[in-house]
Parts: sequence; structure tokens; C-alpha cells
Amino acid sequence: MRDERVTPSFDIIKELRTRRLRWLGHILRMDKDRLLRKTVVSMEKPYPEGSILMDAPKHDSMTDLIALAGGHGPENHQGWTGMVSEFNEHFIEFPEYVPA
Repeated sequence: MRDERVTPSFDIIKELRTRRLRWLGHILRMDKDRLLRKTVVSMEKPYPEGSILMDAPKHDSMTDLIALAGGHGPENHQGWTGMVSEFNEHFIEFPEYVPA
């Protein structure tokens, strides 16, 4: 029981952040008139901790991020799916401190 507490076999933070990133792709691919999409697209940098956009890939504009998400249909958003998988594979919640 202590071992599971100290080194959990399942990283719930990683899972939640990966799912949030996947959901962001779905939101960005929604029709332009959807309220949820309008709300997310109206957000401005810097995105706050806990925001659905906090783990978004680097982008210069929301238009760039929407283009990364791809269009409707699984064949049109393989890049986003691959990026989410990469995020999940290399996720580190607390990276080691590197002085500036």
C-alpha cells in the first residue's frame, strides 16, 4: 500500500492533462458558431495554469493552433493525435529545476 502511494502505478495528472489536450483538438475542430469554440478561441496569452490551453503546442496565433488541430474527420487531424501521443509519452509533471 505504501509503495503505491510513493510511486503510483497510474499517473492521474498525466492522464487528465493528456485528455484535456485531446479535448482541445476536438474543440478547435468544432463549427465556428459553437459557443465553446468561440470562448476558447477568444482566450489570450499567457494562458493561466489550469486553462484548457496551458499544454497547447507552441503557436503564434489562434489561427495557427486551429490549423494544427486539422479539420473534421480522423484523416484530417492525425498531426494533432500524434502530438497528443508525444505529449503523453514525454510528460513530466515536475521537471527538474534549471536555474536561468
